[in-house]
Amino acid sequence: MELNRLPELFCGFERIPKTGPTRYPVACLPQAWASASVYQILQACLGLCVDGQGKTIYFNQPMLPPSLQEVELKELNLPSGSANITFKKQEKDVVDNLTKKRGDFDLIIKK
Repeated sequence: MELNRLPELFCGFERIPKTGPTRYPVACLPQAWASASVYQILQACLGLCVDGQGKTIYFNQPMLPPSLQEVELKELNLPSGSANITFKKQEKDVVDNLTKKRGDFDLIIKK
């Protein structure tokens, strides 16, 4: 995207091979709320759900898109602690590696 910024929204235009999504022609660039879309996409890919009161971090069938080989989450915080975790593609699977855990909480990864 232009200037590496996400647009306000994308169009429903037909996809052109070897190009990215089509930006809506009159969309504002950038929109403050659009910056959160990166985190929402990541949350959806990893199936991430944080239950702060229940002291649990869930990952439900984590996957990575074809263009992304590895994701490292640092200082994923709960009131009761934090964690660093890496997800990496290996063949047709996504492998997780908990590199740091501080505090009292559960980490559940459902594959």
